[in-house]
Formats: sequence, C-alpha cells, structure tokens
Amino acid sequence: MNIFLTGATGFVGSHILFKLLHCGHNVTIIRRPNSDTKRIDDYIDKVSTIDNENNINSTLGFDCIIHAATSYENSNYAGSDILSANIDLPVYLLDYVVNNKCKKFINISTFIAKYETSPPNRYALTKRHMEEWGMYYCNHYPLNFVNVVLHQVYGTGDSITKFTPWLVNELKTNVKSIQLTEGNQERDFVNVIDVQKAIGLIVDQPYQDSYDEYEVCSGNITTIREFAQIVKLAANSCSRLDFGAIDYRENEIMTIHSNPSKTFGIGWRPEIELVSGVEMMIRNT
Repeated sequence: MNIFLTGATGFVGSHILFKLLHCGHNVTIIRRPNSDTKRIDDYIDKVSTIDNENNINSTLGFDCIIHAATSYENSNYAGSDILSANIDLPVYLLDYVVNNKCKKFINISTFIAKYETSPPNRYALTKRHMEEWGMYYCNHYPLNFVNVVLHQVYGTGDSITKFTPWLVNELKTNVKSIQLTEGNQERDFVNVIDVQKAIGLIVDQPYQDSYDEYEVCSGNITTIREFAQIVKLAANSCSRLDFGAIDYRENEIMTIHSNPSKTFGIGWRPEIELVSGVEMMIRNT
C-alpha cells in the first residue's frame, strides 16, 4: 500500500513509520528543512520524502493518508501555530483525498478531545474540531475517515516536556521533592509499542464509506497518583511525591470511559503491562 504519513519524526509518528515499513508498505513523509530526524535516521533511506505538504501533488498518489503530526499546548505557541498542524494541515490533506481518489484518511486523535464540558486546552479543542471535520467530509464525499483515539501513551523516546518522561527523569535523578496535583485524574496508559501494532491493524481494515473510530487503550483505569507511585517504585527513587502541592488545571479531565472493544475486535490486544512498560522505560531512558 502507498501511504502518506505526517508527523513521522515525532514520538508516536516514528513508531507508526517503523510498523508501516515492517509491514511492507511504501511510505512518503514530510521532511521539512528544520525537521529533527533523530528518531528515524536509521530508516530515512527507506522512505520517500517531500519538504512541504504542497508538494504532495507531485507524487504518484496514495491509498491511505495517516495524520499523526500534532502541535501540543505550549505557553510559547500562539493559537495560529496550533491550528496550522492540527487543523490546517489535515484539512488540506482531506481535500487532497477527495480530489485524488485516495479513499482512506486515518486521523490520530486523543482521549482529551472527548471532553464533556469545556476543553482543557487549545490542543484538545483543535482535536475535537478535526474529528468534526472528518464527520462532515464523510457525510459529503466518498471517504473512509478513521479516527484513532489514543489514550495516555508512554514509552521510551518521548519528549521530556511531557508529563511521563518528565516524571521518570525527576525520579531517576532523585530530586528532593516533586510537586504534583492530588493525582486523582483517571487515565488509561498504553505503551507506544502497542500503539504502533494497533495502527498496523487499522490500516489493513477494509475500506468503507463511513466514519469509523477506534480507541487504543487497555480498558484498565489508573490514577495519576497510582501511576506516579508505580514509577517511583520502579525507579527505586528517594524523591518525595508532594501530592496536592499544585492545583488541577482548569477544566481538567478527572474521569474517563475507555472502551477498546472495537480495537479488540480486529485482533489487537495490548501486550505490555503497565509496570513492565514503566520498568522498560526507566532502563532505556
């Protein structure tokens, strides 16, 4: 299958790339002049590249587009920066799909887009809006828009600006005290290696003119407090977990309802248990 993948140099996107190549697909990625390719340097000669999404029309065409590029909430980012990666790019690619008989579009989304009241941040807001764009296009064009809802993804190689690798680093270096919220937020942790396997199966599902959605999660709920304690024990850390030292963020998602049944139905199961995955992350970080 000829597949166009965005976000291939990112944490989740690089693992998707590895899986696609392992399965024998022909993959084209966006490699911008300022792209940091350290995660995929061993594979860069096995893919085709373009330096800008506008050059997609110079390619031979694709059977499937996977949108894994994303811009997270960051105090240094303007709203327009978040829109560029999370709305403008995928909508541009949706138009390409419609006009070039590429029938399948896989959108990598997040569980925090499923907020019930107000969005916790602009990242969640754009992810929700992108799902709505997918629904609209499915209702008006012959298109299989597949929304993949990732839950709390973790694993080796993620950016230290994110919560899990930051926490691992703090505990491994035995900082005196780590300030946290009360930690009662519910999360469903899934290792990135299991995520890539799920995407590989989703890519192979038969095409149909519809909006489909798969949740990639274990179905097991763990609170942030419990997770932090698991990481501390695995790291054999002397750091003190100072729960309640900081407030929850505005509109924090406290309760989740993870449902992996549809993903289980295509033959996927998470293979890496949480404690084992954390221990592996600590060893390799």
